[in-house]
Order: sequence, then C-alpha cells, then structure tokens
Amino acid sequence: MTFGTHINRQSTASRVSLTGGDLIRANLDEAVLRSARLDGADLVRASLCDTDASGASFRGARFLGASLVDTDMRGADLTDAVLDENYFEIIVDDSTAMHGLTGTVFGPITVFSGESSRELTDSELETWVAERGGQVQVIPPYRTPQQSNDPEPTAD
Repeated sequence: MTFGTHINRQSTASRVSLTGGDLIRANLDEAVLRSARLDGADLVRASLCDTDASGASFRGARFLGASLVDTDMRGADLTDAVLDENYFEIIVDDSTAMHGLTGTVFGPITVFSGESSRELTDSELETWVAERGGQVQVIPPYRTPQQSNDPEPTAD
C-alpha cells in the first residue's frame, strides 16, 4: 500500500490505519497522528518533526534514516520497531512501549513522568530503553572534519 508523501501542518490522521504503509520519504511534519496505526509501516527517510504521535502504534515499523525531532510519542507502541541512524529526539513517558525496539539513534529523548521531565542521552538513553525490553545504541552525530589553522608544511 502506497500513500502520498506529504501529510503535514493541519493534517490530522488520528485513529487512521496506515498499517503496512509505504511511507518512504514521507513528510509527516506537524501532523496529528494520535492513536493512528502504523504497524509494519516503512518509514525510510521519513520526517516526523513536531508530530503528535501520542498513543500511535508503530509495531514492527521500520524507521531507517528517519527524522523524529520534537515528536510526541507518549503512550505510543514501538514494539519490535527497527531504527537505523535516526534523529530520535522524541518525547515519551512510562506508558511508551519499547519491547523489542532495536537499532541505532542520535538522541536525546525527553521522558515525562507526571509533571516533571528529564532528558536522556548516551548510556542513560540506552539503559532506559533496555529496562523496557528494547536495545538501542546511541551514536554520536556526524561531524565535519575540523579544518586546521596550522600552516602547511613546507619542503626544505
């Protein structure tokens, strides 16, 4: 099943089923996906920035090279989802399911507990996911090589 690649701003897909959807390079920025079903969806290089995906189900979804920045995933189900080099700056809570979640991410995530929140990076993020049955590796962001201010060596 293939869907359009641009759902954003005032787009609302609450409670819609995009199960097994081909959402490669989809722009879901600022979309409202509350309680939507995206189980098994292919979200390769998709963008979900400032997206409300609270309560959504992403069971077995593939997020490969995707951008999830300021994405609200409180109460979402990421069971058995696969991640690969994703910007994974999501907002979660204790009800966000992560059992079987695997892959590599650039963090951080923000965890809400009641009225308080905290940001988790690096090993803290890995441990938090592991405590919920997942296994992710936080990778450092890509950096461009530093240019040297040293003068070029000269031949004598």
